[in-house]
Parts: sequence; structure tokens; C-alpha cells
Amino acid sequence: MRVLLSKPLFTEEMKEAALDALQNEFFVLGESVYKFEEEFTRYIGTKYAVSVNSGTFALTSSLVALGIEKSDKILTTPMSFIATANSVIHAGGIPVFSDIEVILEI
Repeated sequence: MRVLLSKPLFTEEMKEAALDALQNEFFVLGESVYKFEEEFTRYIGTKYAVSVNSGTFALTSSLVALGIEKSDKILTTPMSFIATANSVIHAGGIPVFSDIEVILEI
């Protein structure tokens, strides 16, 4: 039996917007990207929002923004996609795998 972790929501409107962007804009820094960032900024109530090309880059840039330095040890879970640990390495840190029970004992 296959158990889905989530069911993606992809409406006809989303499909049309994606096709329009792919056919009529740049793949990065297109008008749709700017509009998305502006709308998302308003939606979450912050001054800035930056969209990125992948979850790995989102995690990596977050760690860099936090000031992770070379050889900093970062606790993370081994029960995740490889991008979680890779982003720590890309930011210059060292991933340290931890179980939730260990974290609760601290």
C-alpha cells in the first residue's frame, strides 16, 4: 500500500500561470517572480520575501543568514531528505545527526 505524505494542490489557474510564465518570461527574475514575492510579503506581513529555486538553496541561505561559520556543528535529523544535511555542508557547517529522544533529554 502506498501512503502519501501530502496531496499537492495544483489548480487549472496555477497551471495556466505556470505555462504563461514559462512561455513568456525568463526562468529566473521574471515578472511573475516579483509579483509572487510582493504578494507573499503582504500575505505573511513582513517587509521582504525572496523566492529561490529549491528547498536546498532555501535551507542553505537561511543558515548563511544566521551566520553559520566553518566547522559550526548543526543538529539535524537523519530522518529527512538529504538536502537537510547537504544544506548544512553547503553553508560550511557540520551536520550532527540527533534523535528526538536525545534532544528531549538535553
